[in-house]
Amino acid sequence: MTEFGGNVEFTYTHAAYWPALIALAAHRKAEMEARWRQNGMRIGESEQYLKQGFSQNPHNETVAATGAAKVESKMDSVTNGVASVAL
Repeated sequence: MTEFGGNVEFTYTHAAYWPALIALAAHRKAEMEARWRQNGMRIGESEQYLKQGFSQNPHNETVAATGAAKVESKMDSVTNGVASVAL
């Protein structure tokens, strides 16, 4: 911006930029949640892994499929319960 000593005159248009920012944030959140679920939904998972991803689990551990399935089932029941509550 020229008023701060820059060479570019930039006009912020909220209607143009805000929806794009919200869409970008939603996309990144979905990617991070997918990585989190894929690696067993650990509390305290590596933030670097969640945001950037690696070719393999950074903990070099095998997550028990049954344990992950139980957690997934519990999360689904909580999500469904919350969705059924009338506000």
